[in-house]
Amino acid sequence: MKNSIFILIITMKKLSVLLILSMITINHVFAQEIPNEYYKLVNEADSLYEVAEYKASAFTYSAAMQKIGGKALIHDRYNAACSWALANYPDSAFYHLHRLAVNKYDYYLSIMTDSDLYSLHNDKRWKPLLETIKQNKKENNSQLNCVNNKSDNEKTQKPPQEIKSYNLNVKINVKNKTVAVDGFITIDFNSADSLDLILWGKTKINEIKYNDKSVNYTFDILSKSPVMYIPDGKTLTLINPDKVTEIKSIYFNYECNMQNVEGWGRSFTDQWIELGYYTAWYPVHETSQKFTSSLQISIDEPYKISGSGIIIQKDNQWEMAQTWESFDNIIIASKNLKSQKIQINNTTIEVVYTDFPQSDIDSVFIEFKNVFDFHKNIYGQLNENEEYAKFVLCPTEGGGGYSRKNYISIKTSRFTAKLGYGIAHEMAHFWWNNADASTWHDWINEAFAEYSTLLYIKEKAGLYVFDSYIDAYRVNAESSCPVWNIDRAIPEAYTALYEKGSVLLYDLEQKIGKKAFAEFTKHILSQKIKTTEEFLMTAQNDLGTDISNWIETKLKMTNY
Repeated sequence: MKNSIFILIITMKKLSVLLILSMITINHVFAQEIPNEYYKLVNEADSLYEVAEYKASAFTYSAAMQKIGGKALIHDRYNAACSWALANYPDSAFYHLHRLAVNKYDYYLSIMTDSDLYSLHNDKRWKPLLETIKQNKKENNSQLNCVNNKSDNEKTQKPPQEIKSYNLNVKINVKNKTVAVDGFITIDFNSADSLDLILWGKTKINEIKYNDKSVNYTFDILSKSPVMYIPDGKTLTLINPDKVTEIKSIYFNYECNMQNVEGWGRSFTDQWIELGYYTAWYPVHETSQKFTSSLQISIDEPYKISGSGIIIQKDNQWEMAQTWESFDNIIIASKNLKSQKIQINNTTIEVVYTDFPQSDIDSVFIEFKNVFDFHKNIYGQLNENEEYAKFVLCPTEGGGGYSRKNYISIKTSRFTAKLGYGIAHEMAHFWWNNADASTWHDWINEAFAEYSTLLYIKEKAGLYVFDSYIDAYRVNAESSCPVWNIDRAIPEAYTALYEKGSVLLYDLEQKIGKKAFAEFTKHILSQKIKTTEEFLMTAQNDLGTDISNWIETKLKMTNY
């Protein structure tokens, strides 16, 4: 889904992106005073952790902190606590966790669900530590930015314009860091005077034509991006060249300067190129989610191409076809790009990677099959025409991932158990993808995908770990924005849609029983429910008015 970003809490890369961002100002000021020796030792401690030398890792963290008078960056102190716990030094682990807690550390989910810290859970100091962190979260979330989303009403007032298809020639020049594009985009203006698109801000537009005549347009490179997830995008407004013909093939010719591409889901380096919705290398229409595409791609040798469609190489050109309905055109490239395929029933799974260990690739295939079978047993077989899925292991820093139709991308350098949890969430979107991901109704997609993941965790890791996640999500839900009508673009939407939504589904299952919950879930899927109104109506018909009203109340609550 478009906004289907999950926080993958992998061991060692412990602190989630959201947590790091929330504390980045403090870290930035402090980091200006830190000598290089500190970072050198921290990197050494990280490496020792990766090879399971936990005691050596813990002592190396201590050596790093001694360089700055016992202080530490927040994520380094957390990682040190994990190493001490794994090395069976609980006193030292609690020392560092206590230091974090008294300094208002509030990421309860990370503490509660991190397997590195499981050895501490029976210690008498554990529960008081959790209570302190829980209180920190309540205090830090006392002033929530719960913005109501008015876009649903606005959308109903506008004509339903949409892009039908992209047929583009794409030339990627790695040396010059440019992407030259020309070709046709089929657009349904639906009698509107204009159409707003989003395009990479550093783009030189050579021409836009319809029937060999220039199309009038404006490209606002000075204003802020209209979409949070495309921070470098700018608004390209096309003036409707012909109101008689609704659907038009518009010719585009432009070149994107891809210098300094960085951030979530985007990259343009010599080692890894990842271009798609988050860069807006192609003109993005925010509400068009059912287009097809055909791309002819060329790139410097010896780079290889893959992406969100089916790839065929012909001489020095790569063809990428998305014959299914989608909302993204993702292109990835690397000199070391590799792929392997397996067959699971009628579904072909392709794994794309670079320098991933072969033994880990084998583990990924096994995990992929386990996750696929788990979801299929709950939700049933995918549609017959959905026989292909691609899974990309991105070699970029950090954790996390996103999914599209038949496509999953996850940042990771090795196989871990938590990687399987990420796969579980994103693969669940092969089933849960009917609601509009740009609106608050996306809670249907994300809550069910995340709760599916929790059920998979229970299957793999046991009831204790599952309960730990539910407990942590419930703590977060206690001081979060209501799901109902939340602005999908604000950071607070993550907790509301993913975590609070998961707790709601858990409580619903407890309330009506597993059998009724399973039947209701399958009915939601079979009806292809897209909105909360449809969801509540189905709940009323299947479960009764009292349950439907209970769900609506929960969706509207701030302190769940």
